[in-house]
Amino acid sequence: MIREVALLRKIGYFNHPNIVKLLDVSAGLKNRSLDLTLVFVYIDQELSTFLTTVPSTGLSLDKMYV
Repeated sequence: MIREVALLRKIGYFNHPNIVKLLDVSAGLKNRSLDLTLVFVYIDQELSTFLTTVPSTGLSLDKMYV
């Protein structure tokens, strides 16, 4: 888990529009196990909903980098 969180923090420095941003990480103990909470930027659309609107030919270049 720690490795994945570290990678999410590192890719946040690239500031790429297609990568969701990790804002904060909170760790605590819950029932003798580590409980991690990851806070990301809010995205107002579900990926599955978006993918239903994508044409079968794929996305145009202007949609890929918005």
